[in-house]
Amino acid sequence: MMRWWWRVMVAAGVAVWMAGVAWGGEDGVGGVIEEFGTYEVVKIADSETNNGVVVFGVADQRLLETTTRVPLVRGLAFGYRFRLEGRPRKDEIVFVTDLPAAGGGEGREVVRFARTCEQTAVNPFIGYWFDGLRDDAPGRYVLQVWADGEMLCEKSFEVYALELDGAK
Repeated sequence: MMRWWWRVMVAAGVAVWMAGVAWGGEDGVGGVIEEFGTYEVVKIADSETNNGVVVFGVADQRLLETTTRVPLVRGLAFGYRFRLEGRPRKDEIVFVTDLPAAGGGEGREVVRFARTCEQTAVNPFIGYWFDGLRDDAPGRYVLQVWADGEMLCEKSFEVYALELDGAK
């Protein structure tokens, strides 16, 4: 009887330890995606340009539809809202967007930008907006959130071109 109880306690302890490693805890940071899909966004202002992509602040966003399939429509945004668990050792959250090359060219482009933990806490959201300033292409767009060299959250979206009326 005692052996069985000991095995259950060891298994429970390992499970609790693994949860702490996966989701942060006192010695680390973790992230949880709370919602994802297409959004209506309120843009604050352009803040920087990175590989031809304008990175801007978002004052607010409203989820329109929960989906990972996104039509390539000017003015539409997609992404996810997330929650940080724990606090990173370095006061920096890095946002990474891996997207198809502009104009449908060969290869992929990667855009990175960073915010402080305080800036991120105000609006924990990562997204991409078809603003018409870049020749965006259909394909897989990957949005990641990083801290302390560890990926906290990742979500892929499949962007597709709309069929033109009368096209066969």
